[in-house]
Amino acid sequence: MIMLRIINQRNCEPVTNVTVQAHFIGVMRGYAEGTTNRDGEVHFDCNPGEAHIYIKGNEVFHGYLEGYKTIPINY
Repeated sequence: MIMLRIINQRNCEPVTNVTVQAHFIGVMRGYAEGTTNRDGEVHFDCNPGEAHIYIKGNEVFHGYLEGYKTIPINY
């Protein structure tokens, strides 16, 4: 399970109701998508691994995902 928290980089407030896409790198890894809740959190039922994270078509993170991660974005 991977949980991401998306926050506004300017004021550290949660970014709510946005679609987050995770494109996992590797053989048979695939893709996951979810929408942030009122706390800016989105949950993916995936194993840890290298991934690209996109919001509104823009890459906001590239790296290893596991457990809980906060990602600040310009929003």
